[in-house]
Amino acid sequence: MLQSYGLDPTKNISLKTVSIGGEPTTREERREIGRSWNAEPMEMYASTEAGLMAFECKEHTGLHLIESELFLACVDPESGEEVAEGESGRDLVTNLYEPDERPATFVLNYSHGDHVRMIPGGCSCSLDSKLIDHPWRDNKKKMISELHLDEEGQKMERKKQQQNELTFVAKRAIRKLESLRSGKHVNDSDSPIHSGTVPPSKKQVT
Repeated sequence: MLQSYGLDPTKNISLKTVSIGGEPTTREERREIGRSWNAEPMEMYASTEAGLMAFECKEHTGLHLIESELFLACVDPESGEEVAEGESGRDLVTNLYEPDERPATFVLNYSHGDHVRMIPGGCSCSLDSKLIDHPWRDNKKKMISELHLDEEGQKMERKKQQQNELTFVAKRAIRKLESLRSGKHVNDSDSPIHSGTVPPSKKQVT
């Protein structure tokens, strides 16, 4: 984008570091950002709910937890038990506040759905805080009608619904035709419209 204005970020803009946040990035992506801006990339780990949680130093050995502001645990997503140091687990975050602070939002054992790993040992820099590896997420599913369905599952669900609707209309037409031939009134109490196979929005079909 800057090139379209005749600007070269490696020449016309003097940056020493570039802070990266928002979405997890790979090591190669961080290097590419650094090359593009001719600056040192520094990743941050933050969220709307918990604020800034960790940041990277110039050693790039991991992200330093801001332990004065929060407590972060790595737990097994199935058992909820804390995993051993060096093993990856699901994040659980609790904000820490001073007694006189009145936060608008308080986070207690909250999970962002991220995978995190505590790095054993410390960093060679002067900061004395716990280190975590770059968080990652495997959120490939979407919430559809309170069910976790991938895109293929959504297509199958829509196709099944359409088939149910067509089946209902066909059966109803056949029943009406039979009633006209026999001269008998047909009770629709056992039709699909009452069995729940057709959505409520289709109950007015005649």
